[in-house]
Amino acid sequence: MTILKSLGFFLLITTVFFACGEDDGFVGPTNSGNQVTSESFEANITLQKLSGSPVAYEPILLLNVQYEGQGTSNLMSNITIESSHIEEVFEDQSDFRIEQGQFELRSENGDMIYGSYQGHGLKNPSRAQLEWSLQIEGGTGRFSTASGTLLLSADDHNPTDNTMQAKISGKIVFQDNS
Repeated sequence: MTILKSLGFFLLITTVFFACGEDDGFVGPTNSGNQVTSESFEANITLQKLSGSPVAYEPILLLNVQYEGQGTSNLMSNITIESSHIEEVFEDQSDFRIEQGQFELRSENGDMIYGSYQGHGLKNPSRAQLEWSLQIEGGTGRFSTASGTLLLSADDHNPTDNTMQAKISGKIVFQDNS
C-alpha cells in the first residue's frame, strides 16, 4: 500500500511539474522586465495597384503585382503599406489566387511590421475584391518582436485611379519596449 501511495504522489508531482511548463496564454513580464502584449490591430487604407506584369502564360496567366497604400491604424497612427505578390489568374480571368506575397506596414516614426501573405481575389470591369491572410514575421522599433496574423479585405474598386478601400484587422503579439 505504501508503494501505491508513493507512486500516486510521484504521478501527482510529475503532472503538476509538466503542466507548469505549458503555454497557458499568460501575457506578462519577460525576464528583461518588458511587457509582452497581444493587441487588436485595425487599419483603414486606400490601396493602389501599381503594376501587374506577366510572368508566364502557360498553362495559366501569372502576374507579378505591386500595391501601395496609405491610411490610419489604431497602433501605428498614419501608415503606408507596400506589397508584392504573384497572381495566378484562372481561365475566365474573373478570379485569381495570390501567392508569394511580401508586405511592409510602416508608421510615420519609421516603426515597421513585415511579413508574407497569400489570398484570393475576384474582379470584373466594375468591381474587384481582395482577401489576404498576412502572417507577421517581425518588425522594427516598437514592433521588433512582432508576430501574429492579420486579414486584409478590400472592396469598392475605383477603375478611374485603380484604387480600393481596404480594412486590415487581427492580433499582434509583441514585447512593448516603450
